[in-house]
Amino acid sequence: KGERVKDDMLYQTQRLIANLEGSERNDYNMRAFCHAFKEFDGKPTDHTQQKDSQEFLNTFIDRLNDVLRPTSRKYLVSNTFGGK
Repeated sequence: KGERVKDDMLYQTQRLIANLEGSERNDYNMRAFCHAFKEFDGKPTDHTQQKDSQEFLNTFIDRLNDVLRPTSRKYLVSNTFGGK
């Protein structure tokens, strides 16, 4: 619709969490996040398709690890969610 969306999954994740944390609203428009969260074929996530929540979480964690790997925060996910 002519909107410019920052095509960065990490940025959109931060924006999502910040809005849910800091807003009085109980909802958030996921359009920008879905655009940045690409499917395996490189296309934006189709928000009209229902997916298994566990499958989504595993994919999200894998992609988050991939995005963080070249940064100083490369162990953030494993330190936060990893077991011992």
